[in-house]
Amino acid sequence: MSKVLFSLIAMTLILGCRQDVGFAPTPTVDNGELGVQPNEPPQAQPPVVRVLQPAQDQIEGVDNQLVFEIIPGDNPINSVECFLDGVQIDCDPDSGVITVTNPGKGPHTVVIVATDSEDLEGEGSDTWTVHDRFLRKNDNIAVKAEEMQSDILFVIDNSGSMAQEQRDMADKISNFINKINGLNWRVGIVTTDPSQFGSNSDGRLVPFSNGDYFLTSALSPGKAKQEFAKNIEQGTDGSGNERGIYAVHRSIERALNPTEIVDKRHKEFFREDAALSVVLISDETETLNSITTGEVLPEIEKSNGDNLINFVRSTWGPNKLFQFNSIITRPGDRNCLESAGLGGTGLHYGVAYDELSRKTGGVVADICSDDYSSSLKLIGQGVAGLQTTYELGCVPQDIDRDGIIDLEVVSKVGKKVPGFVIDGSKLTFDSPLKTGDYGFHYFCLNSI
Repeated sequence: MSKVLFSLIAMTLILGCRQDVGFAPTPTVDNGELGVQPNEPPQAQPPVVRVLQPAQDQIEGVDNQLVFEIIPGDNPINSVECFLDGVQIDCDPDSGVITVTNPGKGPHTVVIVATDSEDLEGEGSDTWTVHDRFLRKNDNIAVKAEEMQSDILFVIDNSGSMAQEQRDMADKISNFINKINGLNWRVGIVTTDPSQFGSNSDGRLVPFSNGDYFLTSALSPGKAKQEFAKNIEQGTDGSGNERGIYAVHRSIERALNPTEIVDKRHKEFFREDAALSVVLISDETETLNSITTGEVLPEIEKSNGDNLINFVRSTWGPNKLFQFNSIITRPGDRNCLESAGLGGTGLHYGVAYDELSRKTGGVVADICSDDYSSSLKLIGQGVAGLQTTYELGCVPQDIDRDGIIDLEVVSKVGKKVPGFVIDGSKLTFDSPLKTGDYGFHYFCLNSI
């Protein structure tokens, strides 16, 4: 496996992953109020298929690889089948490596389907494109003194099983606030409840005790911590149809097209030039089907992580910094799933949130942790770290194939440029750029 991973790194044509992970939505017990009978047999956890290393956009004439893993559910895995563009291909679930030899020009999709002994399925997929030429890119970046802006949206699961987690978050928020000290930040709170009517549902910002709909860095750290701790406990009477991704999508929509009084606060909260960080806490995954009727929920496309990423980019441009952080039941963590009497109640791994966090470079933390201090500290560090990160227009390429990505950063006023690292399309400097104009020069794979 290490040999395969080394070869993946060496190829350097790293694609921001676009896999869709399938999971089977199942009923969630929510204080007995959602139509799940006490004597109803527990819903089994299906297997989870996760793409660890996606295939890479590439030039013609190069082989490609992806790496996946299978996380068993409640039953043993019976079969694993893989498909390339709809045609079944060989794949080895033990190594988790799929090699595609010299794929032709155009888009390609690999789908991996794992089936357990009770015919429950988990599905993962990955799509990439083969191109035939490079395109030179020249990005002009103006660093202004008033930057270091961060809009931080907390998404709180307010369903019946979340009381303790909300209390723990309130107790430990100091670690988060301390890490974003020095930024020009705003913090707002929404819930996972998708109900159209209600003051704390459908992506609406929830007012704080001081009457404001979001906190700002103008508050003293002590006052900010106090207000946040009061508001993070959103109760446990929210819908069992937890839709955290949907809530973020709706919250942004409210800013773009205000139709209610509260929507004007959304328009103030989301700033065009600010980095956007989401911090979600939930013991479930995104609900796609109603837990009472089994029917597909309305506007289901807004519960898709890739669609949210594209929505953010289409709203504010490709250089908008966006990070989704999750405190969840991490995929594969059986102890967490079964702890505190959760096992067998229909709770499932936070697959959708885990995938979205991975795609946006966010933190994935353990909701079963005894202490959220370290998790909130890491998330706070990540929020602050976005101020040294820039989103390029593509994944920069190594056009001469010498193992080094061909990217140059130039200060137009002769200032020293700090060191940097490249991760996919993200360019992260060792320290914030000084005020001035800069040029980022690199090469993209040209569109077909």
